[in-house]
Amino acid sequence: MNTQALPELVASVYGGSAPIPFQQRVFDAITAGQSVVLQAPTGSGKTFAALAPFVLGRWGVANGLPAQKLIYSLPLRVLAGSLRGQYQELFRKIGLQVSFTTQYSGSTEDPFLDGGDVVFTTIDQTLSGFIGTPLSLPNRLANVLYGSVLSGALVFDEFHLLEPEKSLTTTLHLLKKSPWPVLIMTATMSTVLRQELSRFLNALEIVVGEEDIPRIRSQHETTKHITVESAPLNGRALAGHLGTRTLVICNTVKRAQTVYEDLRDELDRRGDTRRRMLLHSRFLPEHRRTKEERLREWFGEGASTHAVLVATQVIEAGLDISCDVMHTEISPIDSFLQRIGRAARFGGEREAHIHVYPLEAMEAERDFRPYSKGTTLATLTHLREHRGLRYEHLQQLIDEILTEQQEDLVRQVEDAEAEFEREIHRVRRTLDRPANKDLIREVDNAEVIVAEPNEVLRQDISPYAYPAVSVPRTTLFGFFHDGGRAHVVQEYTDESGQEVNGRYYTVAPLDPHQQWPSLRLVISPEHADYNDEIGLRLGRAGTAFFTPNGEAEVRSRTDYPYKEPYREHIERVYEHGEARQGPLAALHRLSALGKLPVEVKDPERVIDFVIWAHDLAKLADGWQRAHGDYDLKGGEPLAHGGRERRPPPHAAESAYAAYKLLARLFNHAGEPMETWACAVWAIRTHHSPLTEAVGPYRIRPARQEYLRRITPHLRPAIASDLLSAWNEIQWSATADDTPWWRDADKLDGRHDPLYALLVYMLRRSDQLATAEISSKEEIVRPQLKASSNII
Repeated sequence: MNTQALPELVASVYGGSAPIPFQQRVFDAITAGQSVVLQAPTGSGKTFAALAPFVLGRWGVANGLPAQKLIYSLPLRVLAGSLRGQYQELFRKIGLQVSFTTQYSGSTEDPFLDGGDVVFTTIDQTLSGFIGTPLSLPNRLANVLYGSVLSGALVFDEFHLLEPEKSLTTTLHLLKKSPWPVLIMTATMSTVLRQELSRFLNALEIVVGEEDIPRIRSQHETTKHITVESAPLNGRALAGHLGTRTLVICNTVKRAQTVYEDLRDELDRRGDTRRRMLLHSRFLPEHRRTKEERLREWFGEGASTHAVLVATQVIEAGLDISCDVMHTEISPIDSFLQRIGRAARFGGEREAHIHVYPLEAMEAERDFRPYSKGTTLATLTHLREHRGLRYEHLQQLIDEILTEQQEDLVRQVEDAEAEFEREIHRVRRTLDRPANKDLIREVDNAEVIVAEPNEVLRQDISPYAYPAVSVPRTTLFGFFHDGGRAHVVQEYTDESGQEVNGRYYTVAPLDPHQQWPSLRLVISPEHADYNDEIGLRLGRAGTAFFTPNGEAEVRSRTDYPYKEPYREHIERVYEHGEARQGPLAALHRLSALGKLPVEVKDPERVIDFVIWAHDLAKLADGWQRAHGDYDLKGGEPLAHGGRERRPPPHAAESAYAAYKLLARLFNHAGEPMETWACAVWAIRTHHSPLTEAVGPYRIRPARQEYLRRITPHLRPAIASDLLSAWNEIQWSATADDTPWWRDADKLDGRHDPLYALLVYMLRRSDQLATAEISSKEEIVRPQLKASSNII
């Protein structure tokens, strides 16, 4: 190992500084193949510690992670964009060509999590891909993402924000399956949970200690003075207690809006011209992006602007901002420590004054939403006893409050491990998307459009062309209780509603007492107001309404202007080795580590056989007839192009054509029959994970001979094996030839990683090959002209 690799990288990035000792320990552990559970305070350089082993190993500077990519998972999508921008610029400046992508809900940059060397994404995206119900992919592509996740090194940041019985449990199962060293990072975790996680993952515990603190700007010689106030937070009273840069943090959007307006009005009355801003989750994306940019200008390192920000917990994690005065409503200890991590964060900021306020009501459990009553009250009690907080005091405080609720979490995961694996296998096989709420988190929000309901469908524009604001259903129930009204958007596959670009919709009055499964509502400006200063407010009349954004429709039409011979298509799929490097490396590692129920003898040969067989049924009469029987007119059989009618399906039929041949070849090579079953399953489902039945097909003798003739040229290394088992190919089938499927159905969750990697390699290679000869026509939504102010 090049022991100077990390110091040299640190010197290049930070101008001569040596790595902080904990960063070197993380680097040494990860590059030695050891997983890590890291606990370090906010602003200490955790992200750099996570990226360095991968980046240096990827470019051969040091022994590092052999994974082809790094998937960095975060709890909030704003963090993904923020970190991507920060580190992309850092590495660009030193000439290290690291490609970064981001993927989160509503984004289409990298839905397969394989478009960059480093992929910043959300925990929801990663976990939904792992369980086979990806948030950013349709059902027909749902089986692609698990293999992509296994192919990458995994980092989970802000681990303390995971829900114990949902996302935390699912994350631990994923990390246990990973073929690479994994990294868990957090600023707030009880000692007992950190120890249990390290045991469960066979990981090294690394905790920032005394030797690190002098090198961490946000901790060294920094004191945070805490005052617990007796009365609730009051916007008007705050006006006389502001610093140079002041953060005000409320627990709910409604409370933040009220406090901000009161504070703004009082500052105006006093003639105070300092900058002021409100930030929460109920702004349209374009307005939120603008606010975040302004936030970095006002509160980033080196900023000197007199400013005050009123916000919710959206600023708790990942944003590199700092203040000298903070006013915050009480929250549980892990949330509270994240908040005060935005105080005196930068070098030279010696102290910060933090004022903690009780809530307006503190009786019922609902008064403490979105937090729990018990942990919030325990935090308030302990804070009254700690007037000044330094880093060395924090772990004791965390342990006192969180140990009891965290001490059994990992044991509970272990006790239910087999049952959990069966459930995830069931979800993958049935595409049970509602299971996300049990295995990841319950996204109990609705997307709200502010518009006149009777206008939404008048312009031949989909209701999904409108920007929307996400609102919790609990908030909407309060809105309805107070007399608010809304319309619900429903989409149909038949002609039940108004047709818009081939789809059918209704926008009908909502009865809040009935079940409303739709996640998109339309609320008239009579019942909702919006502006880019305050955001969305329900129950208040306004004049604003949302209009379609004019972006390209998600749907697109694929065309094949080039008549691609079958031979060329298979050659192209083989040529896209970049889609196979990562998964093949993962397959080798899983097999070597004993994380598969069987040993795969020769993964490269297995995928070679799968690619050769995956489109066999395109040589059948039905497929070729749909493409004009081009070979009967002097050409070759076609894989794509020249389509005259819709062709029949071919994935299950190709699997059926090859299953006996592959069984013989795998058996001869000593490959376990479970590997054969996964390979056939991958072929069967390479266009949809739910493919079941085999349709009738027939491959005529002339096309059989064509296949025999080209096979030695497609993949010479396997040609002799294929030709030796040629008689095992099923050249025809009737619709009744399906009972053989049951061999694949006998596979259980232990086999899912093998299947996932095979189908990922096949589908991505196939997609990349097809993209070379296809073109996409996007359907663009027209812009709606508005007579009122446009949001």
